[in-house]
Amino acid sequence: MVVGGVEDHVHILYDCPKMHTPVDIVKRLKKESSKFIKTLGNEYENFYWQRGYGLFLVGKMQVNDVEE
Repeated sequence: MVVGGVEDHVHILYDCPKMHTPVDIVKRLKKESSKFIKTLGNEYENFYWQRGYGLFLVGKMQVNDVEE
């Protein structure tokens, strides 16, 4: 897994196992990260992720290019 991004969004490169759907993974990532961020202090009590997400499929041959 590779995580990066910019000020207002996150990029995650993830090799998704066949037993999980991308929808389930994004839902869990958003839920668990929101819970964690809210433990960082009162200034984050109203933190929330925007609705929706973008999903891009990458072939095995392109993984190294995407990582860079």
